[in-house]
Amino acid sequence: MRLIRSFPFFAFMLVMLSLVTVSLAQRDMMWLLMTATLAVLSWYVTESRWQLALPHWVSNILVIGASLNVLRDLAQHDGDVLGALGRFAVLLTLIKLYERKSARDYAQLLSLTLLLMLVATFRSIDLLNGVLLLVYTALGMYVAMTFQLYTSFERARNIRLTGNPAAQRLLPPVKPIFGRHPMLHLRTMTAALAVCGLLISAFVFLAFPRGLGAEFLGRVNVGRTEQISGFSPRLALQSFSHISTSQMRVMTVQFLGADGRPIHFQSPVYIRGAVLDQYRWRGQWIETDHHSVRISINPPPNSAPVSLGNVPITPTQPVKEIIDTRFATDNLFSVATAVSIAAPESNVDEPEVDYYPATGVIETPRSDANPRTYEIIADLAPSEETRHSLIAGTPVSDWRNRDFIDDNDHSVTKLEESILEPIGEQPGGEQEWAYNLSAAKLIENYLHSSKFSYSLDTSDIVVDSGNGHIIDPVVPFLLRTHRGHCEFFAAGMTALCHCAGVEARIVIGFLGYNYDESAQHYNILQSNAHAWVEVRTGPNTWTMFDPTPPAAIPLYHRANANLLSQLNWTYNDLQQNWTHSVVQFDSGAQASLTNRLQLGWSDRLAGMVKSVQDWMASVNHFFNVGPGGYIWMGIVALCIVLAVVALITLMRRTRDIDRRGSLQHVHGAEYQRMLRLLGFYVDALHALDEAKLSKPMWQPPLQYSRRLARSHPTAAEILADLSRTFYAVRFGGHRPGMRERKAIRAKVESLTVALQTLEHRSK
Repeated sequence: MRLIRSFPFFAFMLVMLSLVTVSLAQRDMMWLLMTATLAVLSWYVTESRWQLALPHWVSNILVIGASLNVLRDLAQHDGDVLGALGRFAVLLTLIKLYERKSARDYAQLLSLTLLLMLVATFRSIDLLNGVLLLVYTALGMYVAMTFQLYTSFERARNIRLTGNPAAQRLLPPVKPIFGRHPMLHLRTMTAALAVCGLLISAFVFLAFPRGLGAEFLGRVNVGRTEQISGFSPRLALQSFSHISTSQMRVMTVQFLGADGRPIHFQSPVYIRGAVLDQYRWRGQWIETDHHSVRISINPPPNSAPVSLGNVPITPTQPVKEIIDTRFATDNLFSVATAVSIAAPESNVDEPEVDYYPATGVIETPRSDANPRTYEIIADLAPSEETRHSLIAGTPVSDWRNRDFIDDNDHSVTKLEESILEPIGEQPGGEQEWAYNLSAAKLIENYLHSSKFSYSLDTSDIVVDSGNGHIIDPVVPFLLRTHRGHCEFFAAGMTALCHCAGVEARIVIGFLGYNYDESAQHYNILQSNAHAWVEVRTGPNTWTMFDPTPPAAIPLYHRANANLLSQLNWTYNDLQQNWTHSVVQFDSGAQASLTNRLQLGWSDRLAGMVKSVQDWMASVNHFFNVGPGGYIWMGIVALCIVLAVVALITLMRRTRDIDRRGSLQHVHGAEYQRMLRLLGFYVDALHALDEAKLSKPMWQPPLQYSRRLARSHPTAAEILADLSRTFYAVRFGGHRPGMRERKAIRAKVESLTVALQTLEHRSK
């Protein structure tokens, strides 16, 4: 009976779970708060002592109103079919919660929860949504099976009430018979079905990757777009909105010196990813289609990384970069001029990269061949010979013939002339490079002045001149608003340099601020995406400038190194792995998974051992306890293993006492007392099991001892004494003292010896 009474509660929990999931998928906290409040209130109104419910005519009117509201919803959110369907299903669910519920109403509610979860699955690809879907699946199977019992009982009760005369309806209802341990059997069946469903789903997921129906679902699932700070190998200033920052960790970067020790730079680290040197129009910048070199980066074991130059290069100030990326991009990142590269753990057999000598950019030619972890040897202070070797034979781009901005009155040019008035016009010959350096410093100082401010909100920028003519967004930034984010500052400095005849280009990458002392690497967040400028100050030399006001950069790039941020990074790492490994699992990912499974298990085991060693070294370095720290970690690990073994042993013994002592209906302090006192009885039964004289579950222990006396009188006499003590403790409330418990333990040992003697004689 308790199993049937529990169904309404678990059904309500399933409804609440579906409402929360679809609200989180909609990313509307007000909608979540409203629906959750109304749902909880419905339980108090309909299931409490008030037993109130909506009349059928009221609920029918509300359903008609919700149906008409769908048309208004679609008109306000054009094309958002799934969003409108989800909101309509939520309204229907709330209405059904306030009705008086029969078996038919519960069936409708369960169907609505399935519809809500389908909408949430199409609307969101977040890890949290996947976890909630997994919980819903397990809970849904349990509710579905209890629903069958609930409906069968309701049907039987209605038939009995209908068949009995009215005078006999005051008789108590017939109690349903489920058999022995119905809750245990139901939970076991639910767990078995969940495991089978998980295995079948995993097989289907691996055998049939994503792709089927992608175009159709892509047209249907039109949701809201949100601009978030992050890396992009393109720059488009014509998209104006409020950019929000994200603390998601996108990569970790470790720098090692020539001696192999980690390096922590005192100033922020600029990590280059893409170079934009071609202006299109209206604030769009892209990479020039430069000459590239295809290089295989999978070196033989124990060999040096592959060189990117035409001849072997000896770095002047080498630094080894170990980059572990957490997001999908074709660009590889480096803090300085890369001279060699290697990918020890690539997901393809022969990984390759395209190296662009003119810009130093490194890209992967295939999106499914992006190495997650790669190592780069960079030169912090490359010599003239190194720079010449890297770009030898590369054609020089004709940047002077490109139109940069649409400025009819030449106001940007006039601004450039006023800024560079102290150094005059650009000279020719060898003095051109010194002039470029001086001009870039003056322009950078001008953008660092108090006239300009850093802002992520560019929604009020107007690029229409009034006569239908669209101007470049950098024009109002330089002349009127004087406000924008790093891309505006980089584009503004590049514009002023080009107006002065100084060759410059925009660099997109990340700014490394957050150094983890324990792990000895930089945590690069999504909000650390940054743009700066490189100016040509020599035939093969580019000098870096950051026109963004330096006082504003730490406010947007530095993360709080506290426990909450660490937990947030951990969740974001799981989210990235979920998106990369599950959501984006297509035929290419399937092939990559097959290649990884074909790798030797010895290499994988060596990698796991190396990871454990690195983790132990980082923990030891964090606590700064020296070589003795490894001994302490070994002791702690041994204590944890012993504690786990003890806990498992205790749980198994508790379950055994509960089952053999028939404690299913004992609770609270009495249950704990029984667990402490009935261990002797379980030990006696174990001794019988080892002697192959197991007591049947259906036979009482004292009766079994009488039957045992026919063949084993000594053991039967001891078992009879223990059985009487068991009856006294289990049903008589007897609490043996310390001396009596020692005597009982001695009897158990005597029973064991007697059974072993009988077994030895039989042999």
